[in-house]
This record gives sequence, structure tokens and C-alpha cells, in this order.
Amino acid sequence: MRTTRLILLVSFALLPIDSVFAATIVVNDTGDALHSPGCATTGAGTCTLRDAITFANTNAGPDVINFNISGAGVHTIQPASSLPNIGGPLTIDGYSQPGTSVNTLPVGDNAVLLIELDGSLAGLANGLTVYTDNCTIKGLAINRFGNPGISIDVTGGGAVGGHVIQGNFIGTDPTGTIARGNTGFGIYVRSPNNTIGGPNPADRNVISANQLAGSPGLSANIKFEADFGVNTTGNVAQGNYVGTDASGTVALASANSGHGIIVQNGLSGGGGGVTIGATSAGTRNVISGNPLFGVHIASIPCGPTLREPAQLETAPAESRWGAEPATPPSAQRAPAPAT
Repeated sequence: MRTTRLILLVSFALLPIDSVFAATIVVNDTGDALHSPGCATTGAGTCTLRDAITFANTNAGPDVINFNISGAGVHTIQPASSLPNIGGPLTIDGYSQPGTSVNTLPVGDNAVLLIELDGSLAGLANGLTVYTDNCTIKGLAINRFGNPGISIDVTGGGAVGGHVIQGNFIGTDPTGTIARGNTGFGIYVRSPNNTIGGPNPADRNVISANQLAGSPGLSANIKFEADFGVNTTGNVAQGNYVGTDASGTVALASANSGHGIIVQNGLSGGGGGVTIGATSAGTRNVISGNPLFGVHIASIPCGPTLREPAQLETAPAESRWGAEPATPPSAQRAPAPAT
């Protein structure tokens, strides 16, 4: 008997720390309260998104935030201020909410999103702020924040990036058809080795209508920026709809929308190393409906890899590559489904 107990004890001690302490926290309340004591300290009970992120930040992880909010239809979470910065490896999975489903279409996006983060009450806040490595965010509609919908910035923590952003609608309503832009950028990335989208239909993000009032030239639906000693090497954007609605054929922009994608080198940090699209159909982005450049490359001595010129709608009178007219995307940009 003593031998058996010793073996079990030793086996438990040899488990990786993450497997012992990882937690799944279930958001079941659309409110914005911080329950402490409560879910914010235990990860259980009545749990808001604010509670869940707060608990995950104190737990060894990597952790998972799932959703199980009662009732049918879209569940809207309206933070009254900035949500906590994400400080450790974490998956936020909007597709865990009952009734949701991922996109299955090779052309278009029929994802059913039922978790909406609405920043209209949060002031100058990011939707989600990632200050760590190795996070996944999927299945959310993120809109109307006073700053970017998602900010990934290793100057606040982390070093290697490794984040995955897939299956979200950023800057639109949960149907992907109504413009509800975030301010500045839909997704802001100052970090290496991140994936936005991917080759499969379920990976596709719709990232549109994000804007900056009075300065549209400074705004973009996606921005990769190398600065403060941070490089952008290893970032990939594939399979996304950038500037269109969920169909991929209708422009979706606000009056102050700017560029589709910006890749920029700042005062310090290594630019370049960003891959936009690839050669297979599933990896090509649809980048259209953006009032300014489709892809704007700024001060990059060694620029991004652009794999998809046929997917960018260009204005014949413009000499700048990737500039777009104000017209909706043409049928050329979204290949017809196979018959």
C-alpha cells in the first residue's frame, strides 16, 4: 500500500505545472461587475468577463474562458471601463456559447456569433489588450471601442507573441453586415509571430469599418508596427475580409475609415517579416472597400511578403500599389463557389 501511494505522489509531482493549474472559467453573466470575493478570486460562480480575465491573470494557466449565458440570441457585454489587460496565456472562445457556429463557406462568412463586446460605454479603451504570449481569441464580435478592438503589444509584457486571432467580426455587428467600427484600428499588433486568420473557412475574420475621426490616414483595419525595439517578423494575415461585410462582396466602411492594412516601421524596431496572404484560395485575403490604401507599407526597408495581388482591387489612375477606389469590391475579388 505504501509503495502504491508513493508512486501516485511522484507521478503527480512530475506533471507539468501548467497541467496542474490550468483552469476553464465560464462566463455566465453579461454584466460588468467584479465579484471579489467570488469569480474574480475563485474562477467559479456568477462570472462576468471582467471576473474571468481577472482570475486568469492570477492563475498559472494556460487558461480558457468559455461562455454559457442563458437565453437565445446575441449576448452583449458592455464594459463601463477598460477590461483588465491579459497577462498570461489564455484562450477566449466565443464559439463555446451554445448556438454559435463557425464559418463553413469557402466564399462568404456564415459564422453565427452570439457574444458581442460593445465598447460604447467604455470610453478610451481597447476591446481586449494582450500583454503576454500565446493567446487565442475567437468567436467574438468586437465593436465601438474608443481604441482598437484588439491590441497585441509586447512592450507591455511578453516577448515571442504567438497569438492567434480567428473567426471574429471586428468593427461590425454580430451579423457582419453593419458598420460599428472601433477607433484607430480593428487589430493593432506590435509583436512578432502572430496569426490573424488562416487557411480554413473557420479561421476567417471580418475586420472592417474601423476608423479615426478627423485623421483617416492614420487608421487601418489592421496595423503591424515595429517600434520600441519590437520587430514584426513572423506575423501572418491570411483568409480575412478586410473592408467588406461578411459576404466579401459589399464594402463596409464608415465616413472616417482609412487603410485596409498598414505595415509600419517606427523609430526603433525591425519592420518587415509580415506575410499577407498566400497562393492558395483559402489563404488569400479580400482587401477592399477601404477609402485609402488597401495595403500601406510605411518606412520599411525590407517589406512584407505580399502573396495575393489578384485579391487587391486597384485604381488604374493610381501609381501606388494597393490603392483602392471608393467603389465596392468587384466580383473578381471573391471567386465563385465551385459547382
